[in-house]
Amino acid sequence: MKKNLYSCTAVSDFINTLVNDYGYEAVTLQEGVLGYGYMVLVSPSENMYNYIIQEVPLNCWNSAHKVRKAATLSKKILKELSEVGYC
Repeated sequence: MKKNLYSCTAVSDFINTLVNDYGYEAVTLQEGVLGYGYMVLVSPSENMYNYIIQEVPLNCWNSAHKVRKAATLSKKILKELSEVGYC
């Protein structure tokens, strides 16, 4: 299975669109080195997808991002969200 990787610019545009236009909340679980790190975009309602963004290092100077959508968040992610103060 091929994994799609996205640039920092594409992820930034994606985050801005979801937060500003659709009311999502962006929660950073782990700071990134060259990119956005590990973050979750929490949907404002039950019938919308949540998005999980993870930074993938390519080499010493570049990184890319994996973006996954999830109908429900796993117990692990919910625990990590509560640890950073998101309830």
